[in-house]
Amino acid sequence: SNPRFAPRSARKPIDTKEKVASCSAGRMPRFGSVSPKQIAEKAAKNDPTLTTIDLSNNALYKMKTYEYTQLLCEALASNGHVTSVTLAGNEITDVDCALLKAMLASNASVVTLNIEGNKISSEGCILIAEGLETNTTLTALNLMNQGPFGEGCMDAWQKTFDSNVTLIDLKWRLNSRKSFAINTALTRNKSIQRLKVAGKDWQALLPDSMKPKTTAPAATTTPAAPVEPTPAAAPVEPTPPAPVEPTPVEPTPVVVAEPPVIEEATPVVTPQEKTLVPEPAVAPPVVEEPLVVDAPPEPPKELDDPFGMVAEAPKPEAPLDDPFGLVASEGPPKPAAADDPFGMLGDPVPPPAQEPSGAGVDLLGM
Repeated sequence: SNPRFAPRSARKPIDTKEKVASCSAGRMPRFGSVSPKQIAEKAAKNDPTLTTIDLSNNALYKMKTYEYTQLLCEALASNGHVTSVTLAGNEITDVDCALLKAMLASNASVVTLNIEGNKISSEGCILIAEGLETNTTLTALNLMNQGPFGEGCMDAWQKTFDSNVTLIDLKWRLNSRKSFAINTALTRNKSIQRLKVAGKDWQALLPDSMKPKTTAPAATTTPAAPVEPTPAAAPVEPTPPAPVEPTPVEPTPVVVAEPPVIEEATPVVTPQEKTLVPEPAVAPPVVEEPLVVDAPPEPPKELDDPFGMVAEAPKPEAPLDDPFGLVASEGPPKPAAADDPFGMLGDPVPPPAQEPSGAGVDLLGM
């Protein structure tokens, strides 16, 4: 028989208390199925039967993305039973990621979150990373088929892994040199979870910001000996003050001041005001002139030699028999005869003078 024509009472009733309220991708919601609003209301009541929420590619969700995301995130913020949430392909944007950030920061039950195929960029991914800085339950996150995610997003995730040791499965597509550091952090978190399950020491793998600070053991102090109370000192009787005798006051002698002596001021004569006194003239020393004796006058020059240019006639030499010139000479020497070279013979007798005849008379005595 055709179930379409079966009576209403014979049809299979729709189970409205299914644990999974899903809208399969590629299909329109069936009549009578649970809407996103109903799922959010059920999660807000913390219904223990609701452990998985799958609203991927939901037509109703796409019509009011921000409204349904807000209702669902507010309900999951205090829910303690839902462990898996799938919101793939619902056109979630960066603005909606601010709601997911608040939910991840306060939720303590969701382990898997799938938000692939939406319209989340680097800004929305940073918000999700900031929400996971204090999250201790989420282990898997799917961010495939969206982006791209820039270098600023990588920096935010590196900061997240400085305090998050729970996330071990992160799916996204990256083209950054910093992806190696993020993969290293994911490997570290996997090792920590494996050691936790094995019951081994895992604190050595914690990042430096999460390692427990070692404090020095407190120094043992020796209990001090009880201090005995010191007996109170005996009361001291006040000593009466000694009587003060009055000191006699001696009369102060009256001193009569003498009139001041006025001294005449001596005028001060400055060097400029001093009178120049003429000094006495000193007579110059008398210099005695040497006595000059007049030389005898020179004989007058001859007329024919007024300037003394003619040399004097040489004096006759003394004869051999008169070397010292003691014998007066008479006239010029006579030449020696050939037979008397040394003048040893007597002088010849000169002939008698003869008067010239017919000579004229020398009237003038010449």
